[in-house]
Amino acid sequence: MSAPPELAGSAHAPQRAPHPAAARRGPLAATVAFYLLTRALAVVVAFATPQHRDGRGGDWWPANPFIRWDSGHYLQIMCRGYQPADASGRIGDATAFFPLAPLVSWPVWQAIRGVVALASGAAPPVDPVSDWTAHLALVLVSHVAGLLAVIVFHDWCRRLTDDTTALRASLLVCAFPGAMYFSTGYSEGVFVLCIALSLWLAARSRFVLSAIACAACTATRPTGVVLAVVLFLMNLLQAGSRPLHFRLLRAAFLGLLSVGGIMVHFGYLWQHYGRPDGYFAAQVSWEAKRLPPNAWRKAVFLQPVFKPALKTIEWIVRADVDKLADGRNWNHLLNLLLLGAAMAGLARPHPLPRPLLLVTILVFVMAWLPDPFAGGRMLGITRYHLMGLPTFLWLATRHWAGRRAAITAVITTLTLLQMIYVAGYVDWIMVS
Repeated sequence: MSAPPELAGSAHAPQRAPHPAAARRGPLAATVAFYLLTRALAVVVAFATPQHRDGRGGDWWPANPFIRWDSGHYLQIMCRGYQPADASGRIGDATAFFPLAPLVSWPVWQAIRGVVALASGAAPPVDPVSDWTAHLALVLVSHVAGLLAVIVFHDWCRRLTDDTTALRASLLVCAFPGAMYFSTGYSEGVFVLCIALSLWLAARSRFVLSAIACAACTATRPTGVVLAVVLFLMNLLQAGSRPLHFRLLRAAFLGLLSVGGIMVHFGYLWQHYGRPDGYFAAQVSWEAKRLPPNAWRKAVFLQPVFKPALKTIEWIVRADVDKLADGRNWNHLLNLLLLGAAMAGLARPHPLPRPLLLVTILVFVMAWLPDPFAGGRMLGITRYHLMGLPTFLWLATRHWAGRRAAITAVITTLTLLQMIYVAGYVDWIMVS
């Protein structure tokens, strides 16, 4: 029934409450806008950064600035598959990289090649080194998957908390320095999307579908096994008053399904190379050759982690701009901050299921154990921690009420750090 004419347009006219769906679109739109803003900033920084071609990238320096380092392995897999062992039996480094991101990118690559062939009469030769259409496909898929990941993550957070907290958590993920890999030819976009889908489906009690999404995680990166372990614990603990044998069987079935991706991949490598350890054989040359002095003491007290983090704090206090402008010098401090947040979250009540915070802790353990004496495998910890989405949500739920300036400062600082990481990556510096 409409308002009387004398009240229409006046201050006393009854106000219609916004539709709940319309109210939710605001925070989601802000999330999408901020993701696009950070990706646009990454593009500007990537193309504006001076590139010092002093041998850092060898003879391969793609024109696409987002194709560096491990992108070459994913290009190799997408364009040529897993290559046979050489005459000496050595298995190539690309075998240590998982197939789902290249598989998802392959049809996009073929579509781009088809458009180029129609427009120019011929597509570029199939070559992971020089085929710019393959480079573009990897980067496009990474951007789009990252956007979808953030959207799904936002809705998962909203279901557990509220719109404002979901927005804060999503902004933290978009601003986090490791999110720069959403712009690169890496697997992080596809990987984080699979993680977000698995968490979202589990929150909706779609446990089989959640396990399938987790299996996709394990077909994208080996660290996906961490999520499978955590989901197994959650399924074991959340089966209500059912008998113990039922809970064990249910958790075991979902657990096996969750690791299906890595099991299928390892089975393929076994068939392809004729040996069950093909994945590990490809990494033999990566391991430390000898133990450093006082190796066990360094391992026990986590010196390879704490010492660099303390150096970063020292540089912050001294305002050493040169040191702070190197993304490599931030990895360990960010790692410890997230690790501390996850451990604190385990001890405090909140809407988030506590076992999910184990993701961040187990990612740290998985990166630390292969080289606990020198911390060599901790280099990529910042991008590994992108999978710790529950920790970002926990951070967004704590002590931010009425502190808009504080959260703005945190988001701005993280975004600036992310652009530092972009500049280093483009210039063939292994920032993470």
